[in-house]
Amino acid sequence: MSDPAGVRSMISIALLRPGPRWVLDQPLGDQDDVGQHFAYMDELAGAGTVTHGGPLHALNDLLKGDLVALVVFSVTADRAAELMQLDPTVRSGLMACDVLPWYQSL
Repeated sequence: MSDPAGVRSMISIALLRPGPRWVLDQPLGDQDDVGQHFAYMDELAGAGTVTHGGPLHALNDLLKGDLVALVVFSVTADRAAELMQLDPTVRSGLMACDVLPWYQSL
């Protein structure tokens, strides 16, 4: 895919949603493996690979969907997908993940 006109850089985003092991009506912080997920995200942030991330409570309510969190990566979508497959919550099936390229224009 060629870069659209006006693009300054291409980064990627990961959209996390409940996986098959997610316990309905249980807050994120009480789900299994979440502490390991936070430690892994901190490690990636420390390396500069993850630049932003966090839960999407308001957006989830607005969309009436099942998004849990958004993670912004400073690497390509292919690399971000590889890294997300190493996330403890993705590996365990607690969360599922979609990774998309994000063409920044501002």
